[in-house]
Amino acid sequence: TWQDAYLEVGPEFEKLFAPDSPQRKNYVEVADQSEQVQQFWDAKDAVIVIDRSIFNAISQAMGHKLSEVEYASIFPEATYFKANFEEADVRDAFNAGLKKLCSSGDYAKLLKKHKIDLPSTICDSKAQP
Repeated sequence: TWQDAYLEVGPEFEKLFAPDSPQRKNYVEVADQSEQVQQFWDAKDAVIVIDRSIFNAISQAMGHKLSEVEYASIFPEATYFKANFEEADVRDAFNAGLKKLCSSGDYAKLLKKHKIDLPSTICDSKAQP
């Protein structure tokens, strides 16, 4: 996983992989996600906890075939995070840029270019800026 994932994934995951847990010996946290993906491909019978889009992009860039991977969804299909800004003008510029990306179709083009398939996006949301 990524660094400190055991603190972010949820209480059951934390219970299993906290630093003092017996299962910790079978658990590795990696700061560089490219390194994390490379370790996955180098190992036999490995499991990786990572965002699917990030995994797919890095794996394909490394020349690996995604057809060799079996995915298991352990998180909701879509998660929603908010960005916070200290300055209103920076927030407004961000929202305007995001709105333009959505309305022009450029957001969808970026997802397609990077082979990212999502069940929904901010552009589909009624909460769009």
